[in-house]
Amino acid sequence: MRFTTRDQANDFLRSQNREICDEGMRIMRSLVDSLTPEELAARNTCCPEWSNQDVVAHHIHFAGAETFPDTILTALREPDQAAYEASLQERDGWTGAGVAARRGRSLRELWDEWDAIREANPDEHYPTVDLTMHLFDIEESLDRVDRERPELAFDALLGYVNWFLVDKLRAAGEELTIRPTDIDHEIAFFDDAPAVSGTAYDLLRCVGGRRTRAEADTLLEWGSTSEQARSLLSVYTWPTDRIEVAP
Repeated sequence: MRFTTRDQANDFLRSQNREICDEGMRIMRSLVDSLTPEELAARNTCCPEWSNQDVVAHHIHFAGAETFPDTILTALREPDQAAYEASLQERDGWTGAGVAARRGRSLRELWDEWDAIREANPDEHYPTVDLTMHLFDIEESLDRVDRERPELAFDALLGYVNWFLVDKLRAAGEELTIRPTDIDHEIAFFDDAPAVSGTAYDLLRCVGGRRTRAEADTLLEWGSTSEQARSLLSVYTWPTDRIEVAP
Protein backbone atom coordinates (compact mmCIF):
# COMPACT_ATOMS: atom_id res chain seq x y z
CA MET A 1 0.00 0.00 0.00
CA ARG A 2 1.19 3.51 -0.80
CA PHE A 3 0.30 6.02 1.90
CA THR A 4 -0.04 9.50 0.42
CA THR A 5 -2.21 11.30 3.00
CA ARG A 6 -2.36 11.45 6.77
CA ASP A 7 -6.06 10.56 6.73
CA GLN A 8 -5.21 7.38 4.85
CA ALA A 9 -2.51 6.57 7.39
CA ASN A 10 -4.84 7.27 10.32
CA ASP A 11 -7.53 5.02 8.85
CA PHE A 12 -5.01 2.21 8.44
CA LEU A 13 -3.63 2.63 11.97
CA ARG A 14 -7.14 2.59 13.45
CA SER A 15 -8.08 -0.52 11.47
CA GLN A 16 -4.93 -2.34 12.63
CA ASN A 17 -5.00 -1.13 16.24
CA ARG A 18 -6.74 -4.06 17.93
CA GLU A 19 -4.70 -6.66 16.04
CA ILE A 20 -1.37 -4.90 16.66
CA CYS A 21 -2.24 -4.26 20.30
CA ASP A 22 -3.14 -7.90 20.96
CA GLU A 23 -0.08 -9.22 19.13
CA GLY A 24 2.30 -6.78 20.79
CA MET A 25 0.89 -7.55 24.23
CA ARG A 26 1.13 -11.28 23.64
CA ILE A 27 4.78 -11.06 22.61
CA MET A 28 5.70 -8.64 25.41
CA ARG A 29 4.06 -10.69 28.15
CA SER A 30 5.49 -13.98 26.89
CA LEU A 31 8.98 -12.50 26.77
CA VAL A 32 8.88 -10.65 30.08
CA ASP A 33 7.28 -13.55 31.95
CA SER A 34 10.16 -15.77 30.81
CA LEU A 35 12.85 -13.53 32.29
CA THR A 36 14.79 -14.28 35.43
CA PRO A 37 14.75 -11.75 38.29
CA GLU A 38 18.27 -10.76 37.24
CA GLU A 39 17.19 -10.11 33.66
CA LEU A 40 14.20 -8.08 34.80
CA ALA A 41 16.44 -5.94 37.00
CA ALA A 42 19.18 -5.54 34.37
CA ARG A 43 19.81 -2.14 32.84
CA ASN A 44 18.03 -1.68 29.52
CA THR A 45 20.56 -0.74 26.86
CA CYS A 46 18.08 1.38 24.88
CA CYS A 47 16.67 3.19 27.94
CA PRO A 48 19.76 3.14 30.19
CA GLU A 49 18.14 4.98 33.09
CA TRP A 50 15.71 2.07 33.49
CA SER A 51 15.73 -1.66 34.10
CA ASN A 52 13.87 -3.99 31.75
CA GLN A 53 10.98 -4.12 34.23
CA ASP A 54 11.00 -0.32 34.41
CA VAL A 55 10.46 -0.22 30.64
CA VAL A 56 7.30 -2.30 31.10
CA ALA A 57 6.18 0.03 33.91
CA HIS A 58 6.79 3.07 31.70
CA HIS A 59 4.59 1.73 28.93
CA ILE A 60 1.78 0.97 31.38
CA HIS A 61 2.06 4.52 32.74
CA PHE A 62 1.96 5.92 29.20
CA ALA A 63 -0.95 3.71 28.13
CA GLY A 64 -3.08 4.70 31.11
CA ALA A 65 -2.27 8.41 31.14
CA GLU A 66 -5.18 10.73 30.50
CA THR A 67 -2.87 13.58 29.47
CA PHE A 68 0.64 13.95 28.11
CA PRO A 69 2.78 17.10 28.37
CA ASP A 70 1.99 19.17 25.28
CA THR A 71 5.46 20.71 25.11
CA ILE A 72 6.94 17.27 24.50
CA LEU A 73 4.64 16.45 21.58
CA THR A 74 5.18 19.90 20.08
CA ALA A 75 8.96 19.60 20.32
CA LEU A 76 8.91 16.29 18.45
CA ARG A 77 7.27 18.04 15.49
CA GLU A 78 9.77 20.90 15.23
CA PRO A 79 13.18 20.86 13.58
CA ASP A 80 14.55 23.18 16.28
CA GLN A 81 17.08 21.23 18.35
CA ALA A 82 16.90 23.78 21.17
CA ALA A 83 13.12 23.35 21.48
CA TYR A 84 13.54 19.60 21.72
CA GLU A 85 16.26 19.81 24.35
CA ALA A 86 14.21 22.29 26.37
CA SER A 87 11.36 19.74 26.53
CA LEU A 88 13.54 16.96 27.90
CA GLN A 89 13.37 18.02 31.54
CA GLU A 90 9.57 17.99 31.48
CA ARG A 91 9.47 14.70 29.61
CA ASP A 92 11.97 13.00 31.88
CA GLY A 93 10.16 14.27 34.97
CA TRP A 94 6.81 12.98 33.72
CA THR A 95 8.06 9.57 32.60
CA GLY A 96 10.33 9.18 35.61
CA ALA A 97 7.47 9.80 38.03
CA GLY A 98 5.36 7.14 36.31
CA VAL A 99 8.14 4.56 36.55
CA ALA A 100 9.01 5.44 40.15
CA ALA A 101 5.38 5.03 41.21
CA ARG A 102 5.43 1.42 39.97
CA ARG A 103 8.78 0.29 41.35
CA GLY A 104 8.38 -2.50 43.85
CA ARG A 105 5.29 -3.90 42.17
CA SER A 106 5.29 -7.48 40.98
CA LEU A 107 4.86 -8.37 37.32
CA ARG A 108 1.42 -9.72 38.19
CA GLU A 109 0.43 -6.30 39.54
CA LEU A 110 1.77 -4.59 36.41
CA TRP A 111 -0.13 -6.96 34.10
CA ASP A 112 -3.30 -6.45 36.14
CA GLU A 113 -2.98 -2.69 35.64
CA TRP A 114 -2.37 -3.19 31.94
CA ASP A 115 -5.46 -5.40 31.60
CA ALA A 116 -7.58 -2.89 33.50
CA ILE A 117 -6.50 -0.07 31.17
CA ARG A 118 -7.42 -2.07 28.10
CA GLU A 119 -10.71 -3.35 29.51
CA ALA A 120 -11.80 0.12 30.62
CA ASN A 121 -11.37 1.52 27.09
CA PRO A 122 -11.83 -1.39 24.68
CA ASP A 123 -12.77 0.77 21.71
CA GLU A 124 -10.20 3.51 22.13
CA HIS A 125 -7.00 3.74 20.10
CA TYR A 126 -4.30 1.99 22.10
CA PRO A 127 -0.74 3.48 21.93
CA THR A 128 0.73 0.61 19.93
CA VAL A 129 3.64 2.76 18.74
CA ASP A 130 4.90 3.00 22.32
CA LEU A 131 4.18 -0.69 22.95
CA THR A 132 6.10 -1.85 19.89
CA MET A 133 9.06 0.45 20.44
CA HIS A 134 9.53 -0.67 24.04
CA LEU A 135 9.03 -4.32 23.16
CA PHE A 136 11.93 -3.94 20.74
CA ASP A 137 13.93 -2.09 23.43
CA ILE A 138 13.65 -5.07 25.74
CA GLU A 139 14.39 -7.58 22.98
CA GLU A 140 17.50 -5.68 21.91
CA SER A 141 18.73 -5.33 25.47
CA LEU A 142 18.45 -9.10 25.90
CA ASP A 143 19.83 -9.86 22.42
CA ARG A 144 16.58 -11.62 21.47
CA VAL A 145 15.48 -9.57 18.48
CA ASP A 146 13.07 -11.16 16.02
CA ARG A 147 13.33 -9.25 12.73
CA GLU A 148 10.71 -11.38 10.99
CA ARG A 149 7.79 -9.18 12.03
CA PRO A 150 7.73 -6.36 9.45
CA GLU A 151 4.01 -5.72 9.99
CA LEU A 152 4.57 -4.91 13.66
CA ALA A 153 7.52 -2.65 12.90
CA PHE A 154 5.75 -0.89 10.03
CA ASP A 155 2.70 -0.02 12.10
CA ALA A 156 4.91 1.82 14.62
CA LEU A 157 6.98 3.39 11.84
CA LEU A 158 3.84 4.75 10.15
CA GLY A 159 2.68 6.20 13.47
CA TYR A 160 5.98 8.01 14.07
CA VAL A 161 6.06 9.42 10.55
CA ASN A 162 2.39 10.41 10.48
CA TRP A 163 2.23 12.06 13.90
CA PHE A 164 5.70 13.60 14.20
CA LEU A 165 8.21 13.30 11.35
CA VAL A 166 6.05 14.76 8.57
CA ASP A 167 5.52 17.98 10.56
CA LYS A 168 9.20 18.19 11.41
CA LEU A 169 10.17 17.86 7.75
CA ARG A 170 7.59 20.38 6.55
CA ALA A 171 8.67 22.95 9.13
CA ALA A 172 12.21 22.67 7.77
CA GLY A 173 11.11 22.77 4.12
CA GLU A 174 12.31 19.21 3.55
CA GLU A 175 10.72 16.15 1.95
CA LEU A 176 11.23 12.39 2.24
CA THR A 177 9.61 9.19 1.09
CA ILE A 178 9.95 6.27 3.53
CA ARG A 179 10.38 2.99 1.66
CA PRO A 180 10.65 -0.27 3.64
CA THR A 181 12.35 -3.07 1.73
CA ASP A 182 10.71 -6.03 3.48
CA ILE A 183 7.01 -5.13 3.30
CA ASP A 184 4.88 -3.87 0.42
CA HIS A 185 4.17 -0.42 1.87
CA GLU A 186 5.52 3.06 1.18
CA ILE A 187 5.00 6.33 3.07
CA ALA A 188 4.86 9.03 0.40
CA PHE A 189 3.27 12.14 1.90
CA PHE A 190 5.37 14.38 -0.38
CA ASP A 191 5.04 14.26 -4.18
CA ASP A 192 8.07 12.77 -5.93
CA ALA A 193 10.26 13.15 -2.83
CA PRO A 194 13.56 11.26 -2.69
CA ALA A 195 13.37 8.02 -0.73
CA VAL A 196 15.22 6.59 2.23
CA SER A 197 14.97 2.81 2.36
CA GLY A 198 15.76 -0.04 4.72
CA THR A 199 13.92 -2.76 6.56
CA ALA A 200 10.85 -1.64 8.49
CA TYR A 201 12.66 -2.54 11.71
CA ASP A 202 15.79 -0.52 10.90
CA LEU A 203 13.77 2.47 9.69
CA LEU A 204 11.70 2.40 12.88
CA ARG A 205 14.72 2.20 15.16
CA CYS A 206 16.33 5.13 13.34
CA VAL A 207 13.19 7.29 13.29
CA GLY A 208 12.59 6.44 16.95
CA GLY A 209 16.00 7.60 18.12
CA ARG A 210 17.49 4.18 18.84
CA ARG A 211 20.36 4.42 16.36
CA THR A 212 23.21 6.87 15.95
CA ARG A 213 23.59 8.72 12.68
CA ALA A 214 26.67 6.63 11.89
CA GLU A 215 24.64 3.45 12.38
CA ALA A 216 21.86 4.84 10.18
CA ASP A 217 24.37 5.52 7.41
CA THR A 218 25.25 1.83 7.51
CA LEU A 219 21.72 0.46 7.84
CA LEU A 220 19.80 2.71 5.42
CA GLU A 221 20.01 3.64 1.76
CA TRP A 222 19.68 7.42 1.62
CA GLY A 223 19.44 7.78 -2.15
CA SER A 224 19.31 11.43 -3.22
CA THR A 225 17.85 12.72 0.06
CA SER A 226 19.34 15.98 1.32
CA GLU A 227 21.73 16.14 4.23
CA GLN A 228 19.27 18.25 6.20
CA ALA A 229 16.47 15.72 5.66
CA ARG A 230 18.79 12.97 6.86
CA SER A 231 19.62 14.98 9.96
CA LEU A 232 15.90 15.24 10.79
CA LEU A 233 14.94 11.58 10.30
CA SER A 234 15.24 10.78 14.01
CA VAL A 235 12.30 12.50 15.69
CA TYR A 236 14.17 12.45 19.02
CA THR A 237 17.35 13.71 17.31
CA TRP A 238 20.27 11.36 16.70
CA PRO A 239 21.87 9.98 19.87
CA THR A 240 25.62 10.49 20.08
CA ASP A 241 26.21 6.90 21.17
CA ARG A 242 24.42 3.87 22.54
CA ILE A 243 24.95 2.14 25.83
CA GLU A 244 26.18 -1.42 25.52
CA VAL A 245 25.87 -3.49 28.69
CA ALA A 246 25.42 -7.17 29.31
CA PRO A 247 21.80 -8.16 30.04
